[in-house]
Amino acid sequence: MRRSVVVALLCLISAAGLRASDSPQPTFHDAITVTEEAPLLIPVDFGQAVWVDFSIGELEISAAETDQVRTELRVRCRNLSPERCDSYSRRLQLVAETRGDRVAVRLEGLSARKARKLEVDGRIVVPRWAPLEVRMGIGDLEIDTSGEKDLTVGMRIGDLKIRVPRQRVSSVDLSVGIGDAGIRGGGVDVEAKRRKLLGARARWASGDGEAHIAAHLGIGDVGVVLE
Repeated sequence: MRRSVVVALLCLISAAGLRASDSPQPTFHDAITVTEEAPLLIPVDFGQAVWVDFSIGELEISAAETDQVRTELRVRCRNLSPERCDSYSRRLQLVAETRGDRVAVRLEGLSARKARKLEVDGRIVVPRWAPLEVRMGIGDLEIDTSGEKDLTVGMRIGDLKIRVPRQRVSSVDLSVGIGDAGIRGGGVDVEAKRRKLLGARARWASGDGEAHIAAHLGIGDVGVVLE
């Protein structure tokens, strides 16, 4: 059975008093819906995995004692007229699907080029017991999980930070095409090994837990903190 939930972000912008700033800082129009007022909630059955696809922006993912995925999103327009802001934001959607053995949440509706005109801040809470896979395009990603199940991350450009309890982890495997990687905390300090001058890889496989963490980043810095 397939259940789909689609939440479209509504833009509530008044044109009055909005003018381009003389400052070099971007101009933001702040009156766009914040979904924390009506978050997207998706039930998760035990044994299902959670898959997140977030194309651009800043994203925080954490784990909790829950049987739902909770997604909150804030969007602001950058250097756009109120009319164009309204057009772009109405097309941006959070789409959630439950299919078979996974629950998928993805951000869609705009091309990467147009999405760069928006500032997107997301926060997602997932069940502690659910395996998690994350795909992200460009931005900053922070993940703070319980480490009970496997975590797999693939990211193109940005900074990736992962926090996880050491006692829950079996192994960590990090790689980056251009940038740095490291594993620290809980008596562990693993520096990246360089390959071909640009790439780096950091691996640790001495944990007593069951969770495997694997992350690959194209360009940027990736780090895991064992707590």
